[in-house]
Amino acid sequence: MLVASLFVTSFEMLKTTIQGKIKDFLCMDGALNDQGEFEYEISDQYRSEILDRIIPHIDKKKARDYHLFYSSCLWLKENGVITKGDIGYLERIRKHRNLVAHEPLRLLIDENANINIDLLKKSQQLLNKIEKWWIMEFEIPVNPDFDGKEIDEKDVQSGTTIFLDYLMHVANDEVNNSKE
Repeated sequence: MLVASLFVTSFEMLKTTIQGKIKDFLCMDGALNDQGEFEYEISDQYRSEILDRIIPHIDKKKARDYHLFYSSCLWLKENGVITKGDIGYLERIRKHRNLVAHEPLRLLIDENANINIDLLKKSQQLLNKIEKWWIMEFEIPVNPDFDGKEIDEKDVQSGTTIFLDYLMHVANDEVNNSKE
């Protein structure tokens, strides 16, 4: 169940990065609501590029969350962040996350149902790829601390990816210790 929890957590971190960073970028205006949470004012650009995007195989009224996720993935592809192949992996990761999150008993009793470790690793790789792109393209260029400095992309990591790497390391240790 530890690996199942890690898979769901990894996907949720990936989904938050995919959807949240685009919304942060395209919707700059907003205010704090009564609960002290920041609420964006939806920009016309965000509405047209994400919310109102027509995706033939998705009924956005029936599958609103899926539409938002897939639409955000397409935006990343259009902006050169991810590839069509990456979107295929993101689809597989999302479907597998749904199995893990909604059918945990099946994972315990069905010998043919397993957590796909390769998809977990791919989730981690895609999170790193997307986070790194945002940092290299937007965060570093506007930060005067980096003016005139050469930044090697391989040395760039976000707090999100560091945290997920740590969780993966802890889970790996737990799995290895339980085998002893």
